[in-house]
Amino acid sequence: MLSVIFCALALQPDPKTQEELEKLEERIEKRLQELDRKLEDVNKVAAKNAFNPQITVFGNSAMRSDTRRVLFDPADPDSRIDDRAYFRAGEFDFRAAIDPYADGVIIVAVEATPDGEFETHIEEGYALLKKIPLLEVDGVKLKLGVFRPSFGVSNKLHLHDMPHTTRPLVIERYLGAEHGSFFEAGFAPLGAEFNFFVSGLGDAITVDVFIDVLQAGEMALTEGNDAEPPALMAHVDVFYRFGAATTLNVGVSHYHERGDLSTHVSGVDLTFVWKPDSFRSVIVGGEIMTADRQFDDMGPSAESEPTGWYAYVQVQLSAAVYVGARFDHVEAIDNDGLEAAAVGAYVSYYTSEFFRIRIGFERRSGDLPEDDDLDTVMLEFNIVFGSHPIEPYWVNR
Repeated sequence: MLSVIFCALALQPDPKTQEELEKLEERIEKRLQELDRKLEDVNKVAAKNAFNPQITVFGNSAMRSDTRRVLFDPADPDSRIDDRAYFRAGEFDFRAAIDPYADGVIIVAVEATPDGEFETHIEEGYALLKKIPLLEVDGVKLKLGVFRPSFGVSNKLHLHDMPHTTRPLVIERYLGAEHGSFFEAGFAPLGAEFNFFVSGLGDAITVDVFIDVLQAGEMALTEGNDAEPPALMAHVDVFYRFGAATTLNVGVSHYHERGDLSTHVSGVDLTFVWKPDSFRSVIVGGEIMTADRQFDDMGPSAESEPTGWYAYVQVQLSAAVYVGARFDHVEAIDNDGLEAAAVGAYVSYYTSEFFRIRIGFERRSGDLPEDDDLDTVMLEFNIVFGSHPIEPYWVNR
């Protein structure tokens, strides 16, 4: 910039113009010095905070209106959850670099119960080793602690990041839920997860492999099992990009646990995304899970093989508005002859990563009285404050 000014001085011999250029040069010099000082101050602050945790707070509230009485516990007539509003969950998310090798994550959850009380626990708390000592290979990571394993897509998501107000039935009933699908669901056991990339497959495709050693007995399908630790799980995730706007993600999962109840659970998930610009997108996805549960102490005939699935589609109408529908079908884990189904629709208004409103409708039917002939309208609010959160995968901005 200074050289340009000098050239201008040489080409403009007029004393008045030369004086103006000299004043301009002086202002530019002062501005550069001021920017240098500000940059130095920012670097000093960043250095001091390099190992301080980033803190993000999430709040999720929802209200429901139902066509009939809904009981959390069918045997308890006082355990009604219909026609009520809940602050469903609050989460305090702490993340920080521990050292050059590892990051730390602790997520403290305050979750509502059907009776209006709250429970506080560690939703996730783990160390992520980005470089394993003595095995410093790019793309290899190790997660240690309590975390949501990579079994499918929905289990990895927290309540505030889901594309729907409720968990799919297959997540609630196969993986686990203390208070039903209107509240938090999924499983997050103690364990270790080894993650690595398969390289050399080209620029358009990536393959991610997860191998988990987990605390047994934490999944709803194995609840009450006198398990022989540990449980083992594997997940392979294949991501393929079709040009600039279209991607396809396919995952395959398998979980195995032994004990009085020997359980194998297999799953396949699929997510197709089309995002031509920041105002339009289409997502089609779903998961299917099938289990083989054998009660070893009751003979080979005492077994069940339940299967459940969900599928959904979401269309972005504008920069802030998303509409979608979801379809669920699940067989009971103890009697695969009993079935339940749900169909729902929703509209999400996503003003920013810090605020979201969603209204939804869901109709359930099934062989059990608690599932049959139930229509529910739901209104959900998500608020976020603190450090900038990671955008949910279904958002296009």
